[in-house]
Amino acid sequence: MRYETFDPAWLRILVLTLVPSLSFPGSAHAERPLFTEEAETLEPGYFSLDLGFGAREEPRDFGIADRDRELELGNLRLSFGLGKVAELQFSGTIQLWSEVDGESSTNSGDYVFGTKVWLLQERRGGRPSFSFLYEVKLPNASDEDGGATDETDFFGFLVVSKQLEERLTFHGNLGLGILGNPFESSSQNDIYLLRLALERQIGEDLRLAFELINEGGPAREDDPTSVRLTVAKKLDRWVLYAGGGLGLTDDADEAEVRLGVRRRYPLWRSSEAVVRRPW
Repeated sequence: MRYETFDPAWLRILVLTLVPSLSFPGSAHAERPLFTEEAETLEPGYFSLDLGFGAREEPRDFGIADRDRELELGNLRLSFGLGKVAELQFSGTIQLWSEVDGESSTNSGDYVFGTKVWLLQERRGGRPSFSFLYEVKLPNASDEDGGATDETDFFGFLVVSKQLEERLTFHGNLGLGILGNPFESSSQNDIYLLRLALERQIGEDLRLAFELINEGGPAREDDPTSVRLTVAKKLDRWVLYAGGGLGLTDDADEAEVRLGVRRRYPLWRSSEAVVRRPW
């Protein structure tokens, strides 16, 4: 089995430059261009980079004061295929800009680290594909500057994907979260998270996706529910995507818009390797 040689010096520079500036706005972690994670992991020896920005009107996040609007400048996600069934993730936002009653503030936000393990492969005409995703949000951002809670949060997701038709795929995430409570010391809030997505491929270079997102829990004062529509266009080695969302409840964002790009890079690759995720 032959492998292509690769000098990882540029990757070390990229990670050392970008990772310290990552942050985490609200619940913006998940698979790009979708918010719903897919079950398959990135192929071993591959690295993917997602970069974009978002705008939220009347954003609502647990533990964070209500804002009139918020801009996420530099939504960033780095994913690494570590083996046949494992993927390492870093995600966040480089800069947050918030406005409340005509006054604005900026913040860097929090780091989010995630590990996804692919448990079962899909069987055609049978079971779906399953994986488990574990994420930790660290409290490295200050709640005084807005957009953060100064709390450590933990998330665990069961991730399911199933190809319903040749060009139609379903993704589902059912998760539990343990959120630190910034309003009461030594306390926490346990929540559930539900994400459902239908992804339709149109031709060879266009995809549309519809998502339903819901969060809630017995100790929460709100249960936000929202819908999102995303379109992705493949251009040679880049994927361009744009999406918009609307809140269905008073405790969800009123509206949001997101734009971004994705690029995959082979770090090392077997000549016999099969690319599972061409996008």
